[in-house]
Order: sequence, then C-alpha cells, then structure tokens
Amino acid sequence: MENQNVLQPIFGNEVIITKAKQKEVAGALVKKVLDGNVSPINAYVQLKGIADALTAAIKDPEFVDQVLTERMKWGKETPVFHGAIVAVSEGGVKYDFDSCGDPVYNDFAAEKKALDEKIKERQKFLMGLPEEGAVVTDKRTGETCEIHRPSKTSSTVVRVTFPKE
Repeated sequence: MENQNVLQPIFGNEVIITKAKQKEVAGALVKKVLDGNVSPINAYVQLKGIADALTAAIKDPEFVDQVLTERMKWGKETPVFHGAIVAVSEGGVKYDFDSCGDPVYNDFAAEKKALDEKIKERQKFLMGLPEEGAVVTDKRTGETCEIHRPSKTSSTVVRVTFPKE
C-alpha cells in the first residue's frame, strides 16, 4: 500500500483537494474574467470541457473498479487522503416493484398510470387556453368557474455542447 501522505499529482504540481483550495481556484478563474483578462465565453467553454472530461474520468467503470480495489485494502478503516475522506457506500438503490407479482400493487400502479395520463391531457388543455382565460362548468358539481393558463417560470442558463467526433 502506498503511503497516503505522498500526493502524486496528475495535473502538474498544484492539486485542488480541499474545499478552501477549490473555492480559491474558482475565485481566481472568475476574477480573470471579471478583470477582463479572459473572454467570458472562452473561459466558460474551456471550464465546461474540463468538467466534462473529469466527469467522464471519474465515471469510467474500469477506473472506478481500480479505485474500489485500492480502497478495499483499508478494510473497515476509513482512509483520509490529504484531508479527503474516502468511503464506500451503496448509491442509486432502486426497487423493481413490478417484479413482485402483487395484485394490489399492480392495481394501484395501473390506476396511477391512468391518472397520470389524464393529468397530462388536462395540462395540455390548460396550456392551450387563451391569454384571457376561459369560463368552464365543472361536470361533477355544475359549478361555473373561470380558469387561466398556468403561470410559467424559467431561468436563463448557458448551454455548451461539444459535437461528437
């Protein structure tokens, strides 16, 4: 087992591990843009590319397998690498209730599916209402009421797409 206190940088000499260091580096990158030293779009595209590359690396199944193998050398002990706790846990646990064969569950699931379809249909109807709204009569109660299109909210985001090669 390698000495956990010996850091082997994979990118040059500076390593960003601690939350404080991450914040410091992020601040320095942002400052370059705010000071006008770097084009905002240029910086954003480069950072997005680096983030995508790093995400792909840490999700690579062979890489993750190697990390898990190395981590298991410590057994139940939780190793700390330069302030970073390296633990193993189960994530993304999902249950397949359709495989249970439970008729009560199956009935509920079918009712939910039918109700979800009705809700989608009604949502489409409501989105298609005129700007001024409409007056409708509730078939169940005979009551008349005014209904309106749903309010719409959104936020502006920057999307960067790298074409597949």
